[in-house]
Amino acid sequence: MAYDIQSETFWREWQVSDEDLDRLLEIFLERNAPLTLEQMARALVDRMVREIKEKSGGEADAVYDPTELYEVGTRLRFPRLGNVVGTVVGVREGHNPRYERFSVLQVRFHNQPDVREFVADFHHRHALNFEPGAVTEELSADRVYVQFQDIIHEKLEAALEASGDFARFGELWLPKGLLVEINLGNRNIAEAMVDVMGKPLPPEELLTEMEVPKDVAKPILVFSVNYALDNDERFLNKGTDRKPLWYLHRLEA
Repeated sequence: MAYDIQSETFWREWQVSDEDLDRLLEIFLERNAPLTLEQMARALVDRMVREIKEKSGGEADAVYDPTELYEVGTRLRFPRLGNVVGTVVGVREGHNPRYERFSVLQVRFHNQPDVREFVADFHHRHALNFEPGAVTEELSADRVYVQFQDIIHEKLEAALEASGDFARFGELWLPKGLLVEINLGNRNIAEAMVDVMGKPLPPEELLTEMEVPKDVAKPILVFSVNYALDNDERFLNKGTDRKPLWYLHRLEA
C-alpha cells in the first residue's frame, strides 16, 4: 500500500485548499522572500510529506520486509498497516515445526501500549502473503515532486491567481499581505530619477531615494517596487522580468 500522495489519482483530484494556502503563507514567512512556482510547489510537497510522516510515527530506517532481519532500535515502516512506523524493541527465535529456523520481531508503535510481533529472516515465500520485490519505497518529497510537478504547478498557479491574495511579477510571487506599499510619493520619486538620469534604472537604484521601511528584507522591497511600477501606467520595463530596468513611456522616442 502506497501513500495516496504518491499516486497520480491523488494529484489529479487534488484541489488547493485554504489549508494549503495557509501552509504557503507559513513558507513565505519562513523564507522572507518572493518565491517561484517551483519553489512554492517543492516546499508545499515537502511540508505535506513531513505532516504525513509525523502522523504515522515519523521517519523510518527501512520498510518492513519479512525476509530481512532487523536489529533492536530499527524503525520500520509497515505498508500493510497504513504506513505506520514502529520501533523494533526485541528479537526472538521463532518456533514452528513446519518451517526452518526464523526470527520474530517485537515492535512497538507510537501511541500504542501493546507490543506486536512480526516474522523476520523468513524465507518460505509460499507461506507469506507478501512479495519482497514489491516493498513500498520510503516516502520522499523529492520523488513525489519530480513525478507530479506538472500537475502540481498547473493547479497551484490557477489557485494563486484565483485567490486574489498573491502578487506576481515575472516568475516570482508574494502574498499581498507581505508587500511593502510603494505609495504615490515614492513612485513620483522613481519617475523623477528616471527623468533626470534619462535612462532606465534598476529597482535597487530607485530604492536608494525612496522612503521605505528599513527592517524589511531587500528581496521583498525589490519585488514591491517592481510590482508597483509594473502596475503604474507611467512606467515600462526595458529589461527582463529577472533584471528589470524601469523607464518612462513619455521618454520613448
